[in-house]
Amino acid sequence: MSLEHGKILKKSLKFAIQPKRWLPFFILDLIFLSVGIFYTLLNVSIISNIFAAATGSLASLGALMQFGFVLILLFTVWVLVKIWLQTSIIHQSYKEKDYNKSFRIGLKKYPSVLAAVIVIGLISGLIGMIPFIGSILSIIIGLMFFFTLPIIVVKNKGFSEALNASLKIFKKKAFDVFIIWLLLAIISMAIATIFALPLLILFINVFVAAGTLSSEAVFPYIIQMAQAYLPIVVLGSIILLMGMSITSVFSLKAQTEFYLKMTTMWKKLFDK
Repeated sequence: MSLEHGKILKKSLKFAIQPKRWLPFFILDLIFLSVGIFYTLLNVSIISNIFAAATGSLASLGALMQFGFVLILLFTVWVLVKIWLQTSIIHQSYKEKDYNKSFRIGLKKYPSVLAAVIVIGLISGLIGMIPFIGSILSIIIGLMFFFTLPIIVVKNKGFSEALNASLKIFKKKAFDVFIIWLLLAIISMAIATIFALPLLILFINVFVAAGTLSSEAVFPYIIQMAQAYLPIVVLGSIILLMGMSITSVFSLKAQTEFYLKMTTMWKKLFDK
């Protein structure tokens, strides 16, 4: 019996392009990106002075550290909210009609999902620091725990049980897990690239021109170009965010569908 890769991928893409599925991700990304850009523009003079000077003053360095801390804080909040949305989408992938209920389920499952994300992230990050083979080992870790989040949401498991269950699937069907991961990576990259084209074309032109400047003049030049082409940057960013939102939903839907298909086809194998 086949996993029906094409059928699942087509179903997942059809699910992902529904506005009500990807719009929460888009709104979240748009809000935090807008706040981040606005805050950065408010601090352009401070950043430019640091880059322009060989050594910054203590006050400037302190301001730069404060700027960095605020951006890190914004990023952290964005990640935490996004995990909730991802959990909700996994529930929608399993029960498509439970749209409103999915956000409550996302909150209910949030502690287990967050714990799993932290554990997987720490393991992958630490192993990724190993010279030469770290990146390969990180990918393997990702494959080992590939189905952890769907298991938590669909099967109502705790994070440790879900990690073990995902590991069991990988041990018994490693090749199938790898093929699924590869297909999702290729398709997601293709979707993201298509939506990123307007920004890519602009950035290539800007960075080619910036390559002819001195190192001190590069950052001010990039800021100047960003301000000059602000309408294009804004429109291109909105298009890219739409693409990334669709990609996120597509990956989560397909991941959940493949998990359900595998555990149905090989139920006896995974129950051992």
